Amino acid sequence: MTWTLPYFSSHLITTCLLVGGLGSSLIGADSGIEQYTSDVAFCDVRVGYGSAARSASISSTSNSTGKNQDSSFTWDSTGRLSLLVLPPPGKASDTARGLWGFEAATVRNHDDGGQGGQSLDLRQLQLLIHLGVGWMASQRTTIELTTFGGPSVAWQVGGSRGSLGDGWQVGLRLGAAYTWDQGFQIHGGLLALYDQAQLTLESSGESWSSKLTERGVAPTIGLGWRF
Repeated sequence: MTWTLPYFSSHLITTCLLVGGLGSSLIGADSGIEQYTSDVAFCDVRVGYGSAARSASISSTSNSTGKNQDSSFTWDSTGRLSLLVLPPPGKASDTARGLWGFEAATVRNHDDGGQGGQSLDLRQLQLLIHLGVGWMASQRTTIELTTFGGPSVAWQVGGSRGSLGDGWQVGLRLGAAYTWDQGFQIHGGLLALYDQAQLTLESSGESWSSKLTERGVAPTIGLGWRF
């Protein structure tokens, strides 16, 4: 059986408005929080790897018969590789400062029998905006809390050429980074993830209009450089 995904259409406006509202509430929650102005560095550039959301569900409706089919499962394996650009929050201080940044991530999900007993192997590309707060706990240690979200493109490995699905992701990130004097840094974090994608799944000549929903908590770790 072959599964295919539909052509990509952007959810950028919806997700940016949602994340912007969450981030604005977070930044404005404490009147002592200052707007970020970099007085020690321009930005951190970080490469990270970890797991992705593992809990998934698919709700489908047959385009020919109108029959409904729902399934819930846990991905057998996941992986998330990301590139994050985030300004540091300034000098060591007890004051939290507003942060903003951008992230590009690629996600791999695989399940041997999550949908009707059939294997499913998906890839996603995500473009995310981060908004939140950060603290320089010391001259070398940064603690960060950000909300993030943005659109995604999804496709099935081995699917039909040009078949793309569109979706979005929002989440919350708690992270920390340690930076040496030369600029090299290590970082880690914990992500709370929620995402959806609209898919067209095809099996034995029958087409299904489907919605994929994923949620979960995932760790990440990586290396970076402070410029």
